[in-house]
Amino acid sequence: MKENCPVIFQSIREGTSEEQLDEAERKLGVRLPDDLRCSYRIHDGQHLASPGLMGSISIPSHYRSEFMLDIETAVTGFQSRKGLEGCMPLTFCLHSGQSQVIALWDTDGHIPFTIFYPSHDLVDYFITGRSFLEWFTSYGDMLHRNEFVVLDGQPYRFYHEPDCELVTGHITVKVATCFVPELSTVNPPHFFHTYRITMSMSEDASEQDSCQLETRHWIITDENGKEDRVDGQGVVGEYPVMYPGADFSWISCANLPTTYGNMKGHFVMRNLHTGDRTEVHCPVFHMKCLPYVTSVEREALKREKHALKKAQ
Repeated sequence: MKENCPVIFQSIREGTSEEQLDEAERKLGVRLPDDLRCSYRIHDGQHLASPGLMGSISIPSHYRSEFMLDIETAVTGFQSRKGLEGCMPLTFCLHSGQSQVIALWDTDGHIPFTIFYPSHDLVDYFITGRSFLEWFTSYGDMLHRNEFVVLDGQPYRFYHEPDCELVTGHITVKVATCFVPELSTVNPPHFFHTYRITMSMSEDASEQDSCQLETRHWIITDENGKEDRVDGQGVVGEYPVMYPGADFSWISCANLPTTYGNMKGHFVMRNLHTGDRTEVHCPVFHMKCLPYVTSVEREALKREKHALKKAQ
């Protein structure tokens, strides 16, 4: 982080004190989980800055970069409104207004210490962690393994499956994907994904292999096996040229009506010297939404809790 994202690294605050955490718990009326307390003792979130420690996502019409909130700001954002009662924000994005929150009470049918992205209507939500420890360390492990691409000094939350890479001749195509919960809904089913494709030509290729992308051809398959075919000119309005050592990356998106789907396809390339056309294939890449909890499930938990209280 210090080397690749110096601005983010410099924005991380020193840890808070036990006394400040005790005061926060007094205001909240609940004890913070030990793993969250420990994290605040080490580092008290970030100074108000963007980009954020918890990663970014960007498409032409949407940008999210989440920074970690300090405990004082997090306590100020503690929720009492229906749907999020007893939840405290852990992150915040200045651009989208999006937060991930942790459930500290079970009043609203939330499982305590679950971390999630609320839906816009506060009815359903997408789970990002079952505990603070799981949520934070899994992200840290991915950073440590360099699983995210770093652009402009910020980690972008595109996940690259190790085998999601395909070579055709001297050209390699790699794909990384990201589910975008704030642009998705459970009901009606609308699951929004972005993907980042990188096309590159080997330095060992001959100059005579230089070519230009002309068209794209996709097959998008949802969880029910329904296929949609998309054909078009170029990619995101560009017609990249491949020559020895060249690479080109672009970001696009896909909407799925099911929780899972995949895409595969090819690009037609025209050789700049001979005019011959060849197909460069893209590996199959998978898109799956985060696990989620619906309002029906939350209401069932509330009824179960109420029944247990009556039985005692």
